[in-house]
This record gives sequence, structure tokens and C-alpha cells, in this order.
Amino acid sequence: MKKKSILSGILVCVLALTLTLSGCSATFEAVLNEVAPAVLDVLQIVSIVNGIPVNPATVSKIDADVAALNKLYEDYEAAKKAGTDTSVLAADIDAGFVVLNADLATIFSVAQVSDPITQMKIAALILIIESAVHIAESILKPSAASLNEKALSPSDLAESYNKVLTAKTGNKAVDDYTKKHLVHNHGSLLRHLSLGIAK
Repeated sequence: MKKKSILSGILVCVLALTLTLSGCSATFEAVLNEVAPAVLDVLQIVSIVNGIPVNPATVSKIDADVAALNKLYEDYEAAKKAGTDTSVLAADIDAGFVVLNADLATIFSVAQVSDPITQMKIAALILIIESAVHIAESILKPSAASLNEKALSPSDLAESYNKVLTAKTGNKAVDDYTKKHLVHNHGSLLRHLSLGIAK
């Protein structure tokens, strides 16, 4: 009975978040920079449950994808301010998102554990990460966003993510990890990579 209650709580959190996130926009870098730390959370949970260490190259690849997109976006904004053509940069950004989404899909395809409650948490976290990427994409494509929907700030995104992250699974090792690895708006990647030692 308790496990069903935990599962229901996670589902309610992620459903509410999905409805709120649909088509909204926020600061490009702030949202996108939460992706790599969040991916590391998913990988660490899988590692704890399955007893297989996280491959640091996996997180480094996502971090590199995000860094490349941030640079392209800075160039795009500079070109826009200068009044120069931005179509090539916009196409490069689209291509960068294709790469990021493909890398995320590869990682998430193997993010599986046998415990159904923990797997539900993983699925919910993945949905939020994918929504964060969608938010970043929608900033460059305002037509894809509904003007009637309330914008979600990076702080709101982090708060919603943390609610799902810290929802109890009943697995002590997972629950001990997740309560110490909340995502913040900035500086979270170093703290995550150091397993919480850096503050």
C-alpha cells in the first residue's frame, strides 16, 4: 500500500510539471545548464540500484553538448544585436539540439532498474529533463509556445525537479543519495560531479 502511495505521489508531481512546462520559455542558459546535473542524477540512481559505476564520459558528452549550444546561442544573440543574418546560427542551434536529444535518448534507453518505484522516479526525472530541453528550444522558436501559458522560471523548474527527485522510493541508498543532490539554478554541475562534497 505504501509503495502505491509513493508511486502516486511521483506521478502527480510529474503530471503537474508536464502540464506547466508545455511550451513555456525561460532564460536559455539557466534552463539548459540544469540538464547535465540532472542526467547525472539519473545515472547515479541507476548506478546505486544496479551496482554499476557511472561512466564519466557519458556526463561529459552531455556537458559538451550543452556548452556548444550555449556558445551558439551567445553568437546568435550577438548577431541579432548587430543586425546581421542569424539564419545559419539558428540552423546550427537546431542541429545542436538534434545532437543533444540523440545523446540523451541513448543514455535514457539504458536507464533501467528492476524496482518499479525507482523506475517510475527515473521515468519522471527523464520527462522533466526532456521538458527542460524543450523549454530551451522554445526560446528560439516562440511560435511553438502558447502565449496563454504561464512561463516557468529556472527556479520553478529546479523546484519541481527536486520534488520528484526527493520523492521516497523505499530504497534507502537511493533516497539517501537524492536528498543530497538537489539541482540549483547555477553551479550545480561541480557539486554533482563531486558527489556533494563541493558546496
